[in-house]
Amino acid sequence: MPLALDGDWTGPGRFALAEGDPKDDGPKPRFDLEVTRSGATGTWTSPDGETVPVRLRRVPKPAPFKSAIRQPRRFDDPRWPVTLTYPAGWRLDVSDSELRLRSPDPFDVLFENELSCTQGTGVPAVPEPDEPPVEFVWPFFRGRSGWLVNVSGYGECEDDRCEPAKVEQSRGASIVRGNSGYRSYGPWGYMGAADRESHLILAGDRWAMCSDRLLDRPSRLGARR
Repeated sequence: MPLALDGDWTGPGRFALAEGDPKDDGPKPRFDLEVTRSGATGTWTSPDGETVPVRLRRVPKPAPFKSAIRQPRRFDDPRWPVTLTYPAGWRLDVSDSELRLRSPDPFDVLFENELSCTQGTGVPAVPEPDEPPVEFVWPFFRGRSGWLVNVSGYGECEDDRCEPAKVEQSRGASIVRGNSGYRSYGPWGYMGAADRESHLILAGDRWAMCSDRLLDRPSRLGARR
């Protein structure tokens, strides 16, 4: 699990890092380290003063998706109405209700760049002429004329917050796609904006909703036969 660290150089080849938000007052766990060829060595000190030796190993940066996908794996589980192509070596956790794909890159882990899906059954009926669009699974709403995606990141599907979603047919299922842009929050608050692709797979009475900040193109995720 990644640690949020902040610090500075304390001398030639030496640096100190504190765990947690640097804006928080009070004692924090601290690393005092010296750079070596293979990583760093030093000590970790707890808030109450307990000290233990540590050794950090330098890890090569993992290959980006476009390179890693040259060794693809295929997810095709009958419990899920979706299929997925992803790189070998990436972590895929699957249960009856949740699916999560993560990169081995610590940067992706820290900023929650991942693919996460949930699934269920039941789809709302088309609203009556005098009714507003019905929220299904965020950010998708069902309107009188079709599926809508909320691009504002909050609120109901009104004013200019919603746009028509892209709908395609695949293997007897409908795939509803939309860009639901949102702000990315790093370990110490706001650290920039990021886009998120949303995919809603509808196969009969079954559905799967996937939030994607990881795949290189939407076609990596599709409907299962």
